[in-house]
Amino acid sequence: MNFFNFNKSDNNKVLLLIEPGGIGDYILIRPYFKFIKQSPKYKDFKVIYLSKDSYIDFVRAYDSEHFDLVIPYNNKELDKNKDYRKYLVKKLNKLNVDTIVNLRNIVIDNYPDWGVRRRLVKNIKAKYKIADVIKLRENKKHQRMLNTYTDIIYSDDKAIFELERRRLFFENLLKMNIPQQDTSLYCILDNIDKNTVLMSMSSLSEYRNYPIDKCVMMLKKLLSVTDYKFALLGTHNQSEDNQSIIDKVDRPDRVINLAGKTNITQLPDILKKCAFFIGVESGTVHIANSVGCKVICLSNGSFYQRFHPYPKTSAVTYVYPDWFKKSIKNNDLDFMDVYGGQQSWNLNDISVDDVLEAIIK
Repeated sequence: MNFFNFNKSDNNKVLLLIEPGGIGDYILIRPYFKFIKQSPKYKDFKVIYLSKDSYIDFVRAYDSEHFDLVIPYNNKELDKNKDYRKYLVKKLNKLNVDTIVNLRNIVIDNYPDWGVRRRLVKNIKAKYKIADVIKLRENKKHQRMLNTYTDIIYSDDKAIFELERRRLFFENLLKMNIPQQDTSLYCILDNIDKNTVLMSMSSLSEYRNYPIDKCVMMLKKLLSVTDYKFALLGTHNQSEDNQSIIDKVDRPDRVINLAGKTNITQLPDILKKCAFFIGVESGTVHIANSVGCKVICLSNGSFYQRFHPYPKTSAVTYVYPDWFKKSIKNNDLDFMDVYGGQQSWNLNDISVDDVLEAIIK
């Protein structure tokens, strides 16, 4: 979901979570995010997570199901650039935030995070502003600065491991019992094996996107006639489209939405592990071929003979629209029309049956 088209028209209140610090802090707090929408207190809220851009890919890959929106910000810019801070505050205020929870714990009196973070919280309009505070000793000056917050959740004075301290914090915040958690992570690549078909049916160019209704038809058929499981690739902006496809098939348990959960450096390993790849013409096709992955590529014909087709010795099979295949056969194509890729042709002319036939062959 995009920051700028986040739906504010419904009646859901918005809970804004501000990241806890570095990636280590995140690892020790992430086990508790799943309890937010399970709680009576916030079950009807939209949950927005403000993340450092340095590890936002990690947040999206492992925890995006707990948030309605993940917003990146640049920590250095926030610290040093007043105009950037104003810009961020302005955008956040358009989201009509009801409650802010500052997950960066404030320690009294040991290097407290007052400055920039406090000004950020102060300038965001919200009814409730909640802080996580570790009170090691009395400090009247710092105590006064906590007036930025409407609610403060104090930790006990005793030393306690952070994973457990955060559990107690969330119990207090959510007003519910939370069992002890561990920091276990599953490996995304473990979902991919030789019984997995990877699919990527959209690209950055609109004319290269295969229609969603045809994706649904194709996936339904493949699920009914094969034992494969399927994984849909894409950027985080394509996650909603992927999910809409999954929601319409009969066996969604056999389909994984990997949009936004992998990065380009992982692609070669993922493609080497899978059964084969079905995709629209894009860079992923070229990466797949380079690691010997079998490919079914849907192409509208643009850039013909320049970027496709690969030599017949490759593992790439191309599926073109019928009219394009006839034009090739009849030698009706103008070299200048196709080589430069200036056409407005799209993939809608490729039938689902043609794709399925190519897969069977």
